[in-house]
Amino acid sequence: MNDLIQGLAVTLFHIQPSISQFLLDEAKRSGRAQAELNKVAARNAEASRGLLADCREILIRAGLAGQSVELATQPHNQGLAKDILDYAQNGLFRVL
Repeated sequence: MNDLIQGLAVTLFHIQPSISQFLLDEAKRSGRAQAELNKVAARNAEASRGLLADCREILIRAGLAGQSVELATQPHNQGLAKDILDYAQNGLFRVL
């Protein structure tokens, strides 16, 4: 194992695609729209987890230990940059 990789821990973080404001607003008024919103959110989360798993496998093939790769995803909230910064600050991550 490469000395640079040994001891390295990585968090792969993905912001899920935003959901249309129309659907979000309609979900507040309609049970059917809420059900559709839930389906869209579940599809987004599943696609995100799949993407992250693929990326994790690439890192493992490159020599990083599997237990050193954390996967995290969340829905789009305030904007990509703000969501990433909030996650980093709440997780007390250190940028090298």
